Amino acid sequence: MALPEHLPPVTFGPTRAQRAERVLAGIVCVAVGIGIIMFAGRAGHGEAGVIIGGVALAVIGSWFLAARRVRTTIDADGVHASPMFGRHSCQWSEVADVDLEIDANGGPPMVYSVKILRRAGRPFTLPAPIDSVRRGRHANPDFADQLAAIRSYWSASTRPPQSLQP
Repeated sequence: MALPEHLPPVTFGPTRAQRAERVLAGIVCVAVGIGIIMFAGRAGHGEAGVIIGGVALAVIGSWFLAARRVRTTIDADGVHASPMFGRHSCQWSEVADVDLEIDANGGPPMVYSVKILRRAGRPFTLPAPIDSVRRGRHANPDFADQLAAIRSYWSASTRPPQSLQP
């Protein structure tokens, strides 16, 4: 079923602040990881644990750098997510619910994301939009509106078409 024309395709991605934070964290982790590996090799401290730690930091840094390009697109067909690895697509008719997922991790920051629950099959979490709250500040002040947009597309697509009255 096609959505009304006033609901064009919309793409969500990390906010500018979220991208900057991920790039900074990625560069720091990669630089420190490479520094540890180089120091361990030059100083003769080529202990496996130190080198593994450096490699792990470099890998985590690469993960942060890759995470800046995630996105979600909603359109008349459904929801299409492009996380760091792989893709998820689901037609609106397959969606059982659009849920808010809260991850407190035992304390701040609280992370809010959108979870798509399918009628059949495994649910998946959208890579964007996402929000986190630190010290009372929202990383994505538009998160509530973006969640409402996703829910409205889902709602509009599952509504039976209205018959035309003469």
